[in-house]
Amino acid sequence: MSRIEKLKSTPAADRLELKNRELAAKNKVLAAKVVRAERKTLELEAVFSDFAQLKAVEKVKRTPVKRRPGKKNEAIAVIHFTDWHVAEIVSKSKTNGLNSFNPEICKERVKGLVGETIALIRLHQKTIKIENIVLILGGDFVTGYLHPELEQTNSMGPIEESYFAIELLTDAISEIYQIVKPKKIRVICHRGNHGRTTKKMQFKNDFETSYETLIYWVIRDRLKSLEKIEFVIDPSSVTYTELIPGYSIRSIHGHQIRYNGGVGGLLVPANRWILKQQQTRQAILTILGHFHQYNKMKGCLVSGSIKGWDEYAQEFGFEFEPPTQSFELFDIQRRCFVSASPIFCE
Repeated sequence: MSRIEKLKSTPAADRLELKNRELAAKNKVLAAKVVRAERKTLELEAVFSDFAQLKAVEKVKRTPVKRRPGKKNEAIAVIHFTDWHVAEIVSKSKTNGLNSFNPEICKERVKGLVGETIALIRLHQKTIKIENIVLILGGDFVTGYLHPELEQTNSMGPIEESYFAIELLTDAISEIYQIVKPKKIRVICHRGNHGRTTKKMQFKNDFETSYETLIYWVIRDRLKSLEKIEFVIDPSSVTYTELIPGYSIRSIHGHQIRYNGGVGGLLVPANRWILKQQQTRQAILTILGHFHQYNKMKGCLVSGSIKGWDEYAQEFGFEFEPPTQSFELFDIQRRCFVSASPIFCE
């Protein structure tokens, strides 16, 4: 019997009730679509509001500087090392053959990173004088036991991993210093979220409860004979470094910015966080890591990771990226950044 025949044989009251049920079901679907559309509208309105506020922030005024013929400008190299995760294991078989990582591979990538960093400095020195370096150590050099699975899969415990990170970082900084021979290297040290010794991230005492605080103290003591190296081991999680008077950069690890996907990607939450910070203290650039993806945005630079693309990135559909760090060049005479590039580690 066809549907029409069934309806004809059904009493009028039952047909009316059936019709009402169908309409109610359609209304429920439409109501759900309306709710989703309203949420999307609110999200987009928040994005537009953030960008409108960002445009309203007063920009740093730059005075045009004429370059004298035959004389090189001077620049400060700003280098960002972050998110090495030196003892973590990444399996090639679990990442569709795209990446593998372990302490031995980490050693090789650090060597490649140091070599590429020195090559970039020498390349720029052909056209601009570079005598000062700001080296930002962004944190998460150790993976630690942040998650239960890391207790099962890491190649080292937190103490052993910390010692391994100390060896790698000490050698890397020393090699850059010995080969480049700058007038000064300022090493800005940040703690990541992985190096903590507490179950949850704490705000009052993360400086006192992180393996990375100890890591930086030890590296500073090992390199104390190199007088041109200055360590800034800041108890604050947000550090301001003055390049020249009136021109500072802001650096953080990156876990301070909450990003769970959404319209605009990382750009929106990063800009929202920077806007709030700008209201308290101005900076011409904010540098961070944590997200393991190289990303250069206006007023913000996000560095990649030496560990590279892993099982977590694959699971959540993050775009593949080779292991990278970051390099920027601040022209003192022009009072602005004139070059930015990833540093490839392989």
